[in-house]
Order: sequence, then C-alpha cells, then structure tokens
Amino acid sequence: MIVAGLVAALLAAATAPAAGQSLPAPAPGCAVIDQTFPRVLPTGGTLVVPVIIHYMVLDLGSVPSSEPFDPDDNHVAEVLKKVKQLNSLFGVPSPGAIRRRRNVNHVWAPFGVRLALARTERCDFTWADVGRVPVPAPTPADLTLFRAIARRFNPEGFNGLNVYQWPKIDDGTTYGSTPRVDGPFPGPGGVWFHVVPLSDTSLGKAPNPRSVVRLLAHEVGHFFSLKHNCTDSGEPVLPECPFPGTSGKLMTVTADGIGLSNCEERKARQGVTKILQGTPISTEEEITCPVADQ
Repeated sequence: MIVAGLVAALLAAATAPAAGQSLPAPAPGCAVIDQTFPRVLPTGGTLVVPVIIHYMVLDLGSVPSSEPFDPDDNHVAEVLKKVKQLNSLFGVPSPGAIRRRRNVNHVWAPFGVRLALARTERCDFTWADVGRVPVPAPTPADLTLFRAIARRFNPEGFNGLNVYQWPKIDDGTTYGSTPRVDGPFPGPGGVWFHVVPLSDTSLGKAPNPRSVVRLLAHEVGHFFSLKHNCTDSGEPVLPECPFPGTSGKLMTVTADGIGLSNCEERKARQGVTKILQGTPISTEEEITCPVADQ
C-alpha cells in the first residue's frame, strides 16, 4: 500500500504534457484517469490554457433513505461512456475539419487561445456535497454551491480550466464562471456540464442552441470573464453590443454564433492572462473593455 501510494503521488505530481507545467495532486475524492495527453506549447502569441476534466460520480451510499431520489437521474454509466467524446472536444483544431469533427478549439483558435487537455479525473461526490441530484443549477443570483464545489474539487494551485461533467444538472443547464476576487460570490471558477448535451457534437447552425461545441465554447467564454452581450435581462453587460452583424454571437444568451466582438476578444485574452497567473478577476473588469493595443 505504501509503494502504491508513492507511485500515485509521483504520477499526480508529474509534469503535465499538455500544459508544460507541474500539475498539483487531485483533490481528496478524485483520482487520475489519464494525464498522458500530448504537450502543447504556446507559439506565435497563442495563449495555452490547461484543462482538467472532472467526471463526477455520485456515491450512492451517501443518499439518505429519507430523500426522494430517482436512480434514472444518476447517469454514471453514460458519463463514463462519454469520456473519450468529451475529451475530444479539446483536441487539436485540424484545418479543414468537417463540421461534425470540429471542437472547442476551432472556436477559440482564431482569437489566439488554445485549450489543452492536461488531465482527466474521476471525482466521487456525496449527497451532502450538492444537496440533491439532479444537481441544483447555478445562477448569477446564487453561486454558493458552484463556488463550494470549486473550492472542494479544483486542485489547489492549478491555473487553468476545471470542467465538471455531472451525471445530471437541473434542466440540463451548463454554466461557466470566472475566478472572481470580489462581488457577492467571490471564489474559484470553472465550467459545469451535463452529459445529455453530448448527444450532439457538431458545431451546429443557428438557431440550434444544443450544439455541444458552441455550448461549451460559450461557457469557456464566461470562464475567461466574458458576460452575455446584447441582453435586456438586467444583468451587467459590456458597453459594446455587436448586434446586428455577424460577429459577437458566441456570448449571446443562446450562444447562437461563434464570433466575438473586438472588445470581447481583448477582454478574453486579458482574462486568460490573469487566469494563467493565478490572479482572480474583478467584477469591474468583467464589464469593462480593455484598451486596444496601440
């Protein structure tokens, strides 16, 4: 047991081929599935963001007998079957790839950002960690659980994107939030995803809102500090609204495009730079356009 534990510790602390950095050990309750992904180095001004995918598995023994729980809401088998499929969404953005073969990097590469899968993990969570299953969906008005899960399962010292693939979230919701330093819900960020949208892996065309590539690229945009644009929902937004037109549609509420406005592109790169430095982002920065390079 001591030898096995030592080997596991050495493996967890090994250099991440995808990120070119030393990966911290998984959080308690998580175990490495794979961290042998190809190494990706920044070239030509591209910012490389390492990614850890957490495949979340409910500990059935933790479900209180008094709680209403439908086993059909616990899509563990589906989650684990989708590992290769979800991993491929962060693959190399091959030039000329047909639509159904495109991934999140096809969306972000034109803006000088490359997401590089560094590790996949299985994380066992309990009923007490989330309160119920389906997992309550985060909202801008209440990120308490979202931040608590990030503090619980984000590896300490990892400056990259943590993606949580849940067995089920209320209403099939996906959600992304940047690491925030202030405001009502400060704390570490990440992206929550649900296995059901993985039934469609194509880039899709508007008005199809179920394209998993667009959905995930949109939530990644939130992680990079981007807000929804052109919305009258009352939430804080950027001063620049790109409608009408063909750019800037990735960050609409329904993610009905794959473009960014000039402001959003600058802000995303600013957010990525701070994330890679381990610096949380302020609420003021989330709604301010960075000054363009002279």
